[in-house]
Order: sequence, then C-alpha cells, then structure tokens
Amino acid sequence: KDIETHFKCGSSAIWILSLYINEAKKRGTNLESLTGSVDYDPLKELMLNGNFPFGQKNSFSELRELISYLSDRMPKFKALKVHSSQYHDSGASITQELAYT
Repeated sequence: KDIETHFKCGSSAIWILSLYINEAKKRGTNLESLTGSVDYDPLKELMLNGNFPFGQKNSFSELRELISYLSDRMPKFKALKVHSSQYHDSGASITQELAYT
C-alpha cells in the first residue's frame, strides 16, 4: 500500500500509465492513493535522438495532458522527470547543466 511505483518509460508514458491505471482499477485501488512517477521528458528525447518523440507541438501537448490528468486524478503521481546527466555527460559545466534543466 505504501509502495511508490516509478516508470522509466520516456515517450511511452501515456501508454504505460494507462495500463497501470487499468490494472489499479481492476484491483479496486483508489487512484488518488497511488504514488510514483512516469519518466516523460521530451527535451531528453530531443537531446538524445535529435528530434521530439511526436514532433514538438504534439510532444508538449501530450505532456500537458499527462500533467493535467495526473494533477486531477492522481495528485501523488508525477508526470515529468528532468534529466541533467545527458548535459553533464556531453561535457557541460555544472552551471550549464543547471541552466538547461
């Protein structure tokens, strides 16, 4: 009951979260009691792959929808995780790493 669930699923966040929610509902779990996060960071995808997972507009629209859904129905579940390791690993200074995250 007090276990946090964190998914490192990137651009598959909505799909993975919907599977998780369906399973929680089958088990009779109150969605508001669930804690954890999905790992959706469109900027990380841009940095690693050179493009947004679903195009810039759609990627941020999906992020907005994800944040809105979670804040309304699952307030203890977080949608966004900001990664700074890619900046560090690419040779950025600590100042640059903090500025870009």
